Amino acid sequence: MYMTAFILLVLWSLVGSFDAAYYHDKKYSLHLYANSIKEHSYHTVRAICYPIIIFSLFYKNFDGIILWIGVLTIIIDTIFFMLDAFEEKNSREKWGGLSHGEYIAHLISNTLHYCAITAILLSKTFSLNEHPKYLSTIALVFIAGGAITAIQHIWRLYKFKS
Repeated sequence: MYMTAFILLVLWSLVGSFDAAYYHDKKYSLHLYANSIKEHSYHTVRAICYPIIIFSLFYKNFDGIILWIGVLTIIIDTIFFMLDAFEEKNSREKWGGLSHGEYIAHLISNTLHYCAITAILLSKTFSLNEHPKYLSTIALVFIAGGAITAIQHIWRLYKFKS
């Protein structure tokens, strides 16, 4: 089960990184326009949630307060995922709405996202195996990358407002 969580985490992170780098940053530069800054602020919250979720759920087999911080962060992330989905219609009006390719990227990324979280929670609950080193290692890589992405989002939000 840990291997399934690992594969889903890697795929989620790759598809999500592509979506953010290509669509949000390169193609549309959402952080540069007043009509899409609200969407960027939702992405900023989600970018902050990502490394917290990865650390609390995937890095080690934490329980207690760290696990519950992860669960709370998933709830916050899900709320902002829904707010983002509602906001995309307004913020993408300038470009004729959400493109088909980005819609598919969102569908795949968020499916992988929730499947990875489900798989790791099931692994923690039902696996008799020790938490694997390969999962901790890739989690560290994604925590570092996620922290850099979160800082970038915060910086761009701050820069827009100043």
